[in-house]
Amino acid sequence: MKTAFRRAGYEAFTMIEVMLAIGIFALILSAIYGSWSAVSRGARIGLTAAAEAQRERMTVKVIEDAFLNCQMYQNNQANYTMVASTRGDFSSISFVANLPASFPGSGRYGPVSLRRVQFWVEPGSDGLNQLFVEQHPPLLATNVDSQPYRLGLGRDISLFLMEFWDEREAKWTTELVNSNQIPRIVRFAVGFGHAENSTTNPRELISRIVSLPSTVITSAMQAPGAVP
Repeated sequence: MKTAFRRAGYEAFTMIEVMLAIGIFALILSAIYGSWSAVSRGARIGLTAAAEAQRERMTVKVIEDAFLNCQMYQNNQANYTMVASTRGDFSSISFVANLPASFPGSGRYGPVSLRRVQFWVEPGSDGLNQLFVEQHPPLLATNVDSQPYRLGLGRDISLFLMEFWDEREAKWTTELVNSNQIPRIVRFAVGFGHAENSTTNPRELISRIVSLPSTVITSAMQAPGAVP
């Protein structure tokens, strides 16, 4: 007995159609990856810019906070003098301040709020100029167990200038006229990075004028009953 087998007809994709579908799918994947890469790159750039802006604001605020709380005692001027070097593009300054609890590193010293602070610029671990702040109690030399606390502030510093208001001459000067007195007004400028196609101009320059609210604390104020 003969049995007839009938093959059912069916349709299939040709090789050209399969390759065309794969090509379209690859184009879609490339477009998705390109969009994701652009968004990711933009997010990284935005986060980096935000971090740099925050670091710049913090740097300026730390300097302002230190100046706004500057103090000097007449009976102990040897330990409370203000020393500044303003030569070149990078100034440095050291003085004593009654720092607030929000000042970086305050937790290290507990209730000791009166500390000498110093600001200066030097190359950091990445080779870029960095603004540093160092602080310690004024009488640190008598306490061998305590070490100055150093903190790096702004990175890629291209400028750090400082000027003081000379009341006698009524003009700004880079020289600290009297290290045993507190200047009435201080002006400082911090330059971050470098402008495009420039090796001298900062990418961003932030300048502040600070009116110091404090004067030298006299002997009578330190010991009211000792001086008539």
